[in-house]
Amino acid sequence: MEPSTPPITPQQWKRVMKQDGEVVLTLSIRRPAFPDTGKTARMERYFARIAQQWKARWETLLFPRACQALTDTRETGKPFIPWQAELDYTVTLWQPPLLSLRLEAVESGQSTRPLHIWMGETWDCASGYPRTLRSFFPAKAHRWRRGLLEKIRDQAARQLASGESLLDPDCPQVMERAFDPDRFYLTDSGIAVFYPLYVLGAYAEGIPVFTVPIPDPS
Repeated sequence: MEPSTPPITPQQWKRVMKQDGEVVLTLSIRRPAFPDTGKTARMERYFARIAQQWKARWETLLFPRACQALTDTRETGKPFIPWQAELDYTVTLWQPPLLSLRLEAVESGQSTRPLHIWMGETWDCASGYPRTLRSFFPAKAHRWRRGLLEKIRDQAARQLASGESLLDPDCPQVMERAFDPDRFYLTDSGIAVFYPLYVLGAYAEGIPVFTVPIPDPS
């Protein structure tokens, strides 16, 4: 019998960074951890590396900026609100051996809109290797990318026509050149393709997601 839950143990890490005794930046990471043995050892190393990359970014790039913001607010007499950065994940599909996740990093700074960054990860737990977007299309589907883009462009056009979104009017044209086959994850509804903030619309639109059914492998 297949396990009803994925082979994940959430691993958490937190840090509070200060300048002159005052909190300027709080960091938080919750990442998927896997047994460091067998097929999932590669997955464990991969997600551990992702966590380390975000720690390095925040400690070497974000922390100095937060310290400078604290200095600036002291000079103006305004109150300082500590910056925050966090990384978390959501399991979007567990259909053994397939495991798909969406990772989200959020960075909040002084008087700025929070920055949201998504990462999609889909793995075959039996082999311990990631699955590419191309791998979900039939082997002979040489124009798989064109067909996929047509489907998500049609979705964007319908949303614009109905007025239900804040996408830019030219987003159907932008979608092709901004498309990245690494920006996807799986759900019960199919393949979810997403675009970064601001690429297709205003901040209020959030991160645009377009879902298409997984093609029949035959």
